[in-house]
This record gives sequence, C-alpha cells and structure tokens, in this order.
Amino acid sequence: YHQFLVKERAFSEKLPTKNGRDVTDGLDGNIENKRPPNLGSALKSHGAAVAGEGNQTEANRGAGDPKALNCLNKDGPQLYVLMTLGRSGSGSTWQIIGNLTGYETPSVELTGESSKQSKLFFERVKDYDGQWIVKYFCHLQKKFPKAKAVGFKWKPYNTIFSKPAQDALGIAAELSSPTIKVVRSRRNLLDVLISRNKHRIGAKKHVSVHAHCLQGDEECISDARAAGTGLDIPTEGLLEELRSLQKQEDKTDKMLEALGVPHVKVSYEKLYTQKNPEEWMRIFRFLGVGPTKGLTWKGVEAAMQHVATSNSFHNVTLNNYEEVRDLLKNSSLLGLLHR
Repeated sequence: YHQFLVKERAFSEKLPTKNGRDVTDGLDGNIENKRPPNLGSALKSHGAAVAGEGNQTEANRGAGDPKALNCLNKDGPQLYVLMTLGRSGSGSTWQIIGNLTGYETPSVELTGESSKQSKLFFERVKDYDGQWIVKYFCHLQKKFPKAKAVGFKWKPYNTIFSKPAQDALGIAAELSSPTIKVVRSRRNLLDVLISRNKHRIGAKKHVSVHAHCLQGDEECISDARAAGTGLDIPTEGLLEELRSLQKQEDKTDKMLEALGVPHVKVSYEKLYTQKNPEEWMRIFRFLGVGPTKGLTWKGVEAAMQHVATSNSFHNVTLNNYEEVRDLLKNSSLLGLLHR
C-alpha cells in the first residue's frame, strides 16, 4: 500500500498546487506516520481540473457536481468498494477478485486503516460534497485501464455516518453509467475479536504475527497457527463489545439499503471456511466481471497467494473456551461460538 502511494507521482502532477506546494503531499509525505491521503485541497478545484474530460450521461446529472463526473469513463473498469471490518479477510478477498477478473490492482484502505485515520480522512474531505470518491475513481480508471474492476477498501467505522461519507455514498446510489458498487462482507464477530487479540498479544510479546502468510512460507504459517491456538481472550467487556460491533454492522447494512447503494452481501464463512465457490460467483455476477459459472474451490485457491491460518473451532482457538461459552450462553450471541 505504502509503495503504491509513493509511486503516485503521475496522479499528483495532474492536480493543482496551493501556495507553491503540491496539494497531494499527504499521498506520500505522510507515509511514515501512516496518515490517510490528504485529498482535500485537490478536490476543492476538482470540477475545473477535469472539465471536458470523459463522457457524462444524462442519467448521472444531479449526482454531485456534473463537471466532477465528466472524468468517469462508462466504458472503463467497473468501480467498486470492498466494505468490511478489519481482520475479516479483506486482503485475500481483494487479491482473489483482482486475479479472477484478470488484473490485481493495489489494495488501498483509502478511508483509513484505523478509526483515528478514518476520522482524519473525513475531516479533510468534509467540504467537498462527496466528490472525493469520484476523484479517486477517476484516477484509478486512468491508472489501471486494463483492469476489469478498480476500487478501494472501506472499513465501516462510525465515520461512515458522517456527512462526507454519506454524500459519497449518495453519489454511489445515484450513478448509473458507470456504476459504483459495494461488496459488503461480514465475518463472525467473535472471530474478528479473536484475530485482533491474537495480533495484539503478539505485539506485546514482540512476536512477529504477520497479517497474512504467503503460500509456501512455512515459518510464517506455523507461527501464525501457533499464535492462534490456546488463546485466552479477555471476557471483561466482551459481551458489550460484541453487541456494539453487531449494532454497528447492522446499522451499516440498513444504511446501504436506505440510501439505495448497489451492493451485494457475502460472508467470510462461506467465502473461506465453507470454501463455497458459489459465494465468490455471487460477487462476480454482481460486479459483471470475472467467472460467473463453473468456478471451483481449486480455481479460487489458485488466485489466492495468502494462506488461511485461523482455526475453525473455538475450543481449539480458545484456552478459556468454557468461560466464553458461559458468558454467551444466555445471550443472543451464543450462535457466534462454534466447536
């Protein structure tokens, strides 16, 4: 991701300057501090910068500033957003979608890798009526014209209900040529917290637990599986955290429905645990690119460079399985536990 941002000179050179300074300094200047891209100043004059480029259809008038839509190519790569919580397989999902559509583009968490970064990002683009999403998609279509689909990853923190996020999703709901589509993936929330805890423990112990392991990297795979076995997940506040996450996830789904944003709902469990090719083909049918029939799990695996390292059973993953079970047994969340 960071290497990709460093190389974005072609993009930044096309954008205006302010007081003699490149307004996209945030794209590469903030990499060390891991801050999100500073697109604000560039977007302010976006309409003028792209006037006369591309083709705008009558169906898209009213979806934001018409000038800002001129740069979108209705015959270019399909525009999409992969929307999912962290620790939910988004890296592998992005990789597989790219490879099975013929061209894997860089995986970019444009709206922020953390809730803090996400807040900073939406603060920077708050005055631009959602046009930040158009600007970035215009850039991607020009950057990767041979790709069948281009986009970015969006973690749905509470900032997704902010005005700049809602404005952008409103544009996504209105656009018809080209369309902006959302692949909405959800994972068992207990597994999300277990994965977070595994990496948090590794960091405290100064043990390297990689976010992903590549095929053939036996040391990484062995370390990751060992780190994810016999864990003690803190139970204090666990029930409240699970309920909060579930409420947030459900609220996000309802919001996408209410706004009319084109989206498909898929689950991590069907994509990875159950190894269900049909769930993958649902994504490709929705996007309109990639294999829509005849896909096998072997074909999915061939497109995946990462290896799954999590255990399928909580009584293996959790050393305090009984304690967690007793905590959840009288709640509506007991179904999250599996053995």
